[in-house]
This record gives sequence, structure tokens and C-alpha cells, in this order.
Amino acid sequence: MSRVKEYFGRITNLIFLCLLFMALVGILDFFVGDRSANSNLDYLSNTYPPPDTQATDVSAPAKEQPYPSPVDGIVATEPSASGVPQCGPIIVTTSSSEKASPLESYKLSEPKVVLESDTSISIAEWLDNNNEILISHAIPGSQRETIELFSISNGSLQSIGERNYNSSMPIWFKEEQGIGVAYSEYISDQRYKIMVYDRNGGWEQKLSFIASRPYIAAHPNVGEFTFYSGDQSQQIRTIEMTGQEIVFVVNDDSSDQTSNNYYQPKQLSWNPTGTYLAIYDHQGLFLVDSTTGKLCNIDLGFKGEIGQLWPYDAKWSPDGRFLAILVTNGERPLSFIDLAIVDVTSGKINHIASEYNSERHYFTEIAWGANSRVLATYAFVGKYQSANVYGLIFYDVATGQSKRMLPEVNFHSGDFGVNLAWSPNGKFIALSCWNGPLCMVEVNP
Repeated sequence: MSRVKEYFGRITNLIFLCLLFMALVGILDFFVGDRSANSNLDYLSNTYPPPDTQATDVSAPAKEQPYPSPVDGIVATEPSASGVPQCGPIIVTTSSSEKASPLESYKLSEPKVVLESDTSISIAEWLDNNNEILISHAIPGSQRETIELFSISNGSLQSIGERNYNSSMPIWFKEEQGIGVAYSEYISDQRYKIMVYDRNGGWEQKLSFIASRPYIAAHPNVGEFTFYSGDQSQQIRTIEMTGQEIVFVVNDDSSDQTSNNYYQPKQLSWNPTGTYLAIYDHQGLFLVDSTTGKLCNIDLGFKGEIGQLWPYDAKWSPDGRFLAILVTNGERPLSFIDLAIVDVTSGKINHIASEYNSERHYFTEIAWGANSRVLATYAFVGKYQSANVYGLIFYDVATGQSKRMLPEVNFHSGDFGVNLAWSPNGKFIALSCWNGPLCMVEVNP
């Protein structure tokens, strides 16, 4: 009898343990199930499906975003791929006193031919008198061109000099009692002769220098300009019109490798205060601080799988806050040219890809308005017969909006970067019209 009681006791204990186990499982299931529900809510709050239910819709692939916007481009201080430290934000001491008007408020006149020509006219820049434009003018039947000043008030031309065709544009700079003009001409063995003229001397040649690269930059100070020395030392010099005093010397430590289709000669551009000199080529974009002589790099980023971007052309805004850059990648012929706007005070870089033609994405010009908030550019819009056709585009750097101006007018772009210039007072745009002539557009407001 005692064995029977012992047997039933064991069965009772076993049943109790089973019931206890089932209760524990229920409790665990309750808490685990609640955590799983919270996890699903987390996925929903992040607008992503759970990993095991995520699928790819191959019928409607996601549109690739070529750039993040904006890019933190120059706030880093780590060395760049070139070995040159990256730039930090820049303090700008000048600012524009003008407010930008909405793009819709801009009214442009029809282009008016102001200088007839059967050959190409390249526009270097406006003088600050808002009346004269520095141009280079191809000589018919030759590989030479004249350097001229054109007056929009009376249509007169002043011939300054003549040279073999050169991709670098002439520059003008302020003189003590007038203006000076400098331009380069190729000699041999990657050496260039820089010739300097002044109006007071009746455009007689005043100075000449030997340079290792064709590009020259006018310094904001009166009578100063900058170029590469002619001894292949990578030394950048700023010279006064005396031809003797070296105002600013810096050794450019950025590399200068070349290849057949990838090489872009180094170009120079001073900011409006003369504090920073931009140096750019296919190796990248660099800034030199003229107070310290130190060189730093601005990383323009990557575009999708295409790779590292490099600057084709660059222009400072009149107030020095922005640097507008035509960016590209790869060997010639270039597959695209986009626009990048660097805000040097914050380090932000906004990239803009042209959306005015679905097959070819090209911006080819940069011309800043007087308010430093709106710039003009050309964008590829199609073809006429075998020629590329471009539209005039205004871009607002404050809002990121763009608008095609004069949509009924097509423009032709020869060499990039020499077909568009906005007058310092913002009232006129000089541009190259179809088949060669120089045209003028009035801008309101």
C-alpha cells in the first residue's frame, strides 16, 4: 500500500512540474512576443520593412542619387588623398549689400548683336567701369588671335596685342592711373611668355616674364598679378608692375602628373579680398592662404561610381562667400560637367546635375550676378544639325532653384568658360551668339 501512495505522489509531483513549466513558457512567450511587436514598430518608424520581408522591385529600380546634398566638403582637417591637409571653413569679411530677387522676377531683353564677327570671340571679363569688355578675337585664316578692349557705349575696339591661339584668357588689373592687361603666349618646351601692357603707355608692352603655365590671375591689389614661375619649381609669384618686388611667393606642393587625355593645366583665381588663391586642375582644388603661405585641399567628393571629381573651371562670387565650380571626372571627351557651389564660410558643397537634357549633362559657363546669390550658366539642351545647342540658365544659390531664361533662344558654346560674362553692376550680360558675334542682354532687376 505504501508503494501505491509513493507512486501516486511521484505522479502528482510530475503533473505539478509540468503545469509549472507550462506557466513559465506562457510568461516567457508573453514578454518575448511583446518585444517582437516593439521591434516591428521600430522598423515601421524608420520606414524600412523587417529584413526578412525586404524585397527589391526589379520592375521599378530606385533612382540613383549621384550626390548627397549638401556635402560637408571642407570642414575636415585630415590629410586628403593628395597628402595636402583639407581646408577648414573660411572667415569672409565682405558681404553683398544687395538682396537676391526671385528668379521669376528677372526680365531679360532679346540678345542684341553689338560686335559683328565671322570668327569666334572669346569673352574674358568685364572691366569694373561696366562699359568695357576684355576679349580675344580669332584672326580669319590663321591660328592667331587679337587681344582687344570693346566699349559697349560707342562700339569702339582697342587692340592691345596679338598671339597664337591659347586656351588661357587675358586678364586686366587696376593700375595707379588706369588699367593693365596681361596675357600669355606659348614659346616651347612647356614655357610661356607673359606680356604686360598698360593703357597709360598707349598699350605699349611694359614688362615680360617667362612662366611654366599659361594661366594668370589678377590680384585685387592695384597693379599686382600672379603666375607660375618659369623654372618648373612649382613656385607661384605675385609681382607688382615694377617687375621687381615679389609680393607673395608660395611653393605649390600638389602633384602635377600628366597623361594624354587627362591633363588639365593648373589655373589660378584670387578671392575678392586677396586672402585666398584657388589653384585647380585635374588633381583637385587647392586654396593658398596668402597670410601664411599654407596650402590646403577642398575635396569635391565622388559622383556615384564614376569616381573623384575635379574642377574644370572656378569663379568666386563678388562677396567671396561662394566658389562656383564646373566639376567633372575621367578622360576627354568628358562625359558630363556638373556645377558645384562651395560655401567657404560653412564648408558645405551643393552639387547640381543638369536636367535640361536626358542624354547629355553639361554646364559650360559661370557668370556671377552682382548680388552674389544668382549665377548664370549655359546648359546643354540638344542639337541643331550637328552642333550642340545650349540654353541660358539662372541658378539661385540660396534656394537651389534654376530657371531657363530666354527659352526661345539657343546659344552656341565653343571653348567652355569663355562665352558668358555678367557686368559688375548686374545690368548687362555679354554672351557669344550663334555663328560668332558678340551679343548683349539687358537684365532687370
